[in-house]
Amino acid sequence: MTQILPAHAARSPAGIRAALDRGDWFDPSAGRVPLRDYADRWLTTRRVRGRPLAPRTVVQYGWQLDKHILPNLGDLQLRQLTPAAIREWHTKSTGPAGPGAVTAAK
Repeated sequence: MTQILPAHAARSPAGIRAALDRGDWFDPSAGRVPLRDYADRWLTTRRVRGRPLAPRTVVQYGWQLDKHILPNLGDLQLRQLTPAAIREWHTKSTGPAGPGAVTAAK
């Protein structure tokens, strides 16, 4: 179970070290990255079985991101990508004005 540390303990090197040792610490700034920035890095660094994605796969994933995901969610910070936000995006994507269920599933 993750414990919330007092603010002063969380900022101290000993408090951070103890949280790291327990596996409870995370970088508080990590969730502030916009999905758009994360997606760009993810696409260029993604590995499958230790190998980079095939060039055609990079193109396909990039197109899906640019066409269907980033226009709607790209400016959200990762910490804002809640299940509710994703459900709302998915509902719009599979509705009459969206690209459809098959495209949303990709």
